[in-house]
Amino acid sequence: MANTSRNILLVEGEDDRYFFIQFIKYYCENLIVDVQVVVPKDVGGYNNKQGAISQLEVLSKSQSDSMRLGMVVDADKISDGSGCANTIQQLNNRLANNAFDCGVQSASNTGYFFKHNLHKCGVWIMPNNQDEGIIEDLLMRAAQDKSEQTLLQH
Repeated sequence: MANTSRNILLVEGEDDRYFFIQFIKYYCENLIVDVQVVVPKDVGGYNNKQGAISQLEVLSKSQSDSMRLGMVVDADKISDGSGCANTIQQLNNRLANNAFDCGVQSASNTGYFFKHNLHKCGVWIMPNNQDEGIIEDLLMRAAQDKSEQTLLQH
């Protein structure tokens, strides 16, 4: 029986799309389902964090029972008016408009989950669902090894 579900991962821009396509290809080669990595521009928005949050609202409105929706965005910096808590608040505000239960369930290692009837939306906020930062911060932390720290600081 063919898998008719759609699995959509919404990311901020083209660099993120490229990274996640490669990541899925490398680490999830035995994945039984296909994941379509989309950017806001693919669904009528602008390729940035705010565009992704806006388009998540649009995609959640059109979510069918067979569609799984996820999003990865950067927390960015608190000093720029963002950060993890502010990003979650923006998501709550947008998804509450679509009757999603925004009693956010989260753990730093699993992300955030929003529910509406049978629909679910999973969100990962870079770098680790709690700190300010971006995807590159996560990659730097993952790449660091005590023997290479000096090199990575340059």
